[in-house]
Order: sequence, then structure tokens, then C-alpha cells
Amino acid sequence: MLKDDCLGRVENFSSLPSIYLSIYLSEYGDDTVHIYLSYRPKVSVYLFIYLSIYLSIYLSIYLSILVSSLSIYLSIYLSIYLSIYLSLLKFSIAFCTHVPIDFYDHLSVCLWNHAFVFSSFFLALFFFSFRFCFLSFFLSFFHEHIKWNNLSHAKD
Repeated sequence: MLKDDCLGRVENFSSLPSIYLSIYLSEYGDDTVHIYLSYRPKVSVYLFIYLSIYLSIYLSIYLSILVSSLSIYLSIYLSIYLSIYLSLLKFSIAFCTHVPIDFYDHLSVCLWNHAFVFSSFFLALFFFSFRFCFLSFFLSFFHEHIKWNNLSHAKD
């Protein structure tokens, strides 16, 4: 595709739709030829950038919800497992030592609550930090891409 103007022409390569070769004759009438190779991204590049940022935010939110629910599930599973283990331990110790069962009931309830709170807190903290690392990686990547595009436009 050729586009004529007063100084010369701009030729668009068919295989590279965003790269233009600009050939300009000198304004002073001599035989000097100026050749410029420039990169002008089309709308599809910007659309890809915005969709990628949107998808990275959506995926990070989705992963954080998924992993938070998974961490809650794991903490509940750990707490149930721990309470079953403590119940078996309680009855075996009570059977062997003849200590009243009320003491072990209080101990198992305290440990069950602490296991649930601490496991869910640490798992959620780990996966929220993973979400922010994931999001910051994508934003830094696209920031560098946009900065590179702005530098290429500045050369035009």
C-alpha cells in the first residue's frame, strides 16, 4: 500500500503491518533522500495490552478467591483431623490415667480453634502475597511495553 504526500511516500510492508518505511526527498530540491523506519502500533496492539491487563487482574482476583476458599477448606480439614486425633488421644489418656475428661475437652477445643485460625491466616497471607506478585509482574511487563512504544513514537 503506497501513500503519496508532498515530500515523498510511505510504504507499508504487507508482512509487517505495523512497520512503515518512510522515504522523503529533501525539501530543498537536491537529490538527498531521507529514509525512516518507524513502528506505529495499530489498535489491535493497544486492545491486546488492555485485554491482557484486564485478564491479569481478573485471573489474580479469581485465583485469590479460589486459593482463599482452598485454604479455608484445608484449615477446616486440618482442624477436623486434629480434633479427631485429639479425641482419640483424650480417650486413650483418660482410659490409662483416669484423669477427668473435662480437662481434655477444654484442651481439644482450644487447639481446634487455634489450628483453624492460624492455618487459615497463614495460608491466606501466603496466597494474597502470591496474587500481588502475579499482578505486579503483569503490570511491570505492560509498563515496559508501553514505555517502549512511546519511545518508538518519539523517534517519529
